[in-house]
Amino acid sequence: MDKAEVKSRLEALRWMREEEKTFLECIEQAKRIYIGVAGIESSKQLSTYINYMLERKAACRQRETEIRQWLKLVTDANARQVLMQRYINNCTVEQTAEKLCYSASMIYKLQHKGITEISVALNSERTPKELRKNGERVPERHTLKATNKELTKSLKQELT
Repeated sequence: MDKAEVKSRLEALRWMREEEKTFLECIEQAKRIYIGVAGIESSKQLSTYINYMLERKAACRQRETEIRQWLKLVTDANARQVLMQRYINNCTVEQTAEKLCYSASMIYKLQHKGITEISVALNSERTPKELRKNGERVPERHTLKATNKELTKSLKQELT
């Protein structure tokens, strides 16, 4: 998996979390709308909507678990903290910079470093930590062996 796909999945979690935040608000709004409406059709629509939102919430939890596993692959503690703030705690770059006492540009650099390490680890049989321990250089994106077609195919299969 290349860096773009890793970042895309991380960003997807951020969007899912935003959607989850509004979950209860949407349900309450739907209930208010349908309380005055008589008939079974309204309750079916509300039930369908609630089931959809519960499925999205479960998908968000599953994605979060996957990303927490990815964060364990990051060897730089600062980069891991940045990714944790950005994608698990759903903070903006500015909020992350303030919490961790870094500049915004440093947050971007550490985020890029963490995403690169995740990408390398997912495409390698050994983790970046193991490579460094043996004195080997961690490969950059252009040296990764997985092809874009294989990655796109596997991503499509996961999403369907």
